[in-house]
Amino acid sequence: MLSGSLTCAAGQATHPCATFVRRLGSDKGRAYALPEGTLKALADHGDLGGLLPADGGDGEYVLARFARAGIDIDALAAQLQDEGAKSFVKSWNELLAVIAGKRAALGKAS
Repeated sequence: MLSGSLTCAAGQATHPCATFVRRLGSDKGRAYALPEGTLKALADHGDLGGLLPADGGDGEYVLARFARAGIDIDALAAQLQDEGAKSFVKSWNELLAVIAGKRAALGKAS
């Protein structure tokens, strides 16, 4: 699950948000949490276009270029997964705290 690892401000000169969200759309059967800024930017300039091909399109080529540039793809993947998991857990705990607060307030009201 992706949660909060990409934020995009509305009005940016370049719009990686639509590209990012477009690629998520090809991953059927998964749910993704997107930061509010990403959704707003997408609404502002979003044209999702077509879906990423089932075979990943040029993903292997792009990853190979990263590797040739000296980027450790495995380390990058592990870092992104770790950051995404931590961000999700943080958001989840915040949500549970809000629910607990509302539940306590309702309990006092009755």
